Amino acid sequence: TCGLRIGEAVALQVGDLDAPSQQVHIRRMVRRGYISSPKSGKGRVVDLPSSTVAVLENVRQTRQVEAAYHGTEARWLFPGRTLDLPITPEAVQQAFAKALKVAGIRKLRPHDLRHTYATLAVKAGVPLLTVSRQLGHASIAITADVYAHAVPGSNRAAAEALEAVLTRNQTLPPRNQPS
Repeated sequence: TCGLRIGEAVALQVGDLDAPSQQVHIRRMVRRGYISSPKSGKGRVVDLPSSTVAVLENVRQTRQVEAAYHGTEARWLFPGRTLDLPITPEAVQQAFAKALKVAGIRKLRPHDLRHTYATLAVKAGVPLLTVSRQLGHASIAITADVYAHAVPGSNRAAAEALEAVLTRNQTLPPRNQPS
């Protein structure tokens, strides 16, 4: 619901969730079995819908109770088979594929949810710069190249803007002549 890459989502730690601000801090990602910095090389703060915050806060509380039971501290929001490592993107992809099959939904990748988020945000009128920042793109140009088709009425707006310029020039007196 916020356009995270799967590797960023599985690398969330309990301290990355800022529930009062309805944000999550992207500080790391899991890629090819290693924990590294985010794809862009720098972290970011992503705003979350309140319903997502509620779910993640519930997950965090569950992890803290589990950790307290084991006499440890909760680290990963989505732990793997061992509590010292996060779940792998591959495990999420496998579970996602099974859920889709049971639901009778055609094959999708978790990354398709990221594209859906971005397309819906752009169609809803969220500025491309905001969408770009949420997605963690290195440049707004990347976002524009991929999602400009979703900007509602952008071609029509361009045509009408040009028409306004052309029409306005027809009603102005010619240059270098007294009005």
